[in-house]
Amino acid sequence: MTFKKFARFTSFVVLGVLAAKAVFAGKRTGVLKGAEARRAVADANARFRLAVQAGSSDDIAALYEEDASLLPPNQDIITGRPGIRAFWRAGLDSGIEDVLLASLEVGVHGEVITETGVYTMRIQRAGKPGIEDSGKYVVVWKRCPDGAVRIETDIWNSNLPVRR
Repeated sequence: MTFKKFARFTSFVVLGVLAAKAVFAGKRTGVLKGAEARRAVADANARFRLAVQAGSSDDIAALYEEDASLLPPNQDIITGRPGIRAFWRAGLDSGIEDVLLASLEVGVHGEVITETGVYTMRIQRAGKPGIEDSGKYVVVWKRCPDGAVRIETDIWNSNLPVRR
């Protein structure tokens, strides 16, 4: 799927997210239902994309639990929001300018949500041709006491061949 087709697809998702945003305006806790969980994940993924486009590692980090784990490709596990913020700051500084996320499967297990999906990422480094990466991811989300849904564990990998 090309970046343009993927972007068109996600625009429909964003419209649904905006409509669903009112559902999570209040503070709630307890067991999540399937449709509610899918809306929460879609909303958070839309906020993630907007934060990447804005270059805000603070807004990206706010989507993670304080003690979340980030498992980026070819790197050690990063634990905790400060380390996650620094990881995304370095990524944004190195040219990540857009990320499109599409959930393929969302599972609900009480207050825990599992999401499996695909991504397309656009990277533009100064003076170099742009790079389009695509891959897959798994995210474990958790309903927090304040009612928000935040990332507890985040892992992904690229479909691109390893460059040597």
